[in-house]
Amino acid sequence: MYMKSILLAFPFFFLLLTARAAFAEQSSPICAISVLPAGISEIVKSNFVGWRIKKTEDLDPYLQELWKKSKPNRCPGITSGHFLDMAKRTFAVLLVPETPDQKGYKVVVFAEPDGKLQTTQAIIVVDVKDQGGEDIVIYRLPPGVYSPPENDNRIRSHLDGLQVERMEVTTTVYFWRNNHFEGLRTSD
Repeated sequence: MYMKSILLAFPFFFLLLTARAAFAEQSSPICAISVLPAGISEIVKSNFVGWRIKKTEDLDPYLQELWKKSKPNRCPGITSGHFLDMAKRTFAVLLVPETPDQKGYKVVVFAEPDGKLQTTQAIIVVDVKDQGGEDIVIYRLPPGVYSPPENDNRIRSHLDGLQVERMEVTTTVYFWRNNHFEGLRTSD
């Protein structure tokens, strides 16, 4: 009788552990606004009302698995690197509408011109689209040589690049050149 009770309770216990692990994964803090420096998180909250940082859970299950395999423990909506200056770390965020029935996305880089985050100089909007951003992610690319798929024109970047990827469709890397971001589509 005791063994039968244990066997009957095992599926419930297993389900409870699985549900708890899934909940913990969904509430993962890697995409929380609090991972950004305080000044940047305040700017996002005040200047981008109605928008939020893209989370892994926003991707469909298949793309979530691809993201987790290629970029484990990273957020598809937050990245940092030396996008503007090799001496200064900068942050980029991928913002999506807070309400699920709205479409679009914004990619924004936050600069610290004098080592201090200043609202008027901090926001550099890199990419804005009105179409759905369900499969869009961002991440840092190291300095290097990049070229489009259709020709041999190459760009050599001495700064990190900001990759905006429509997963399994297209990639565009943004480089800081001549005081603005220039985009280069690197795959179709």
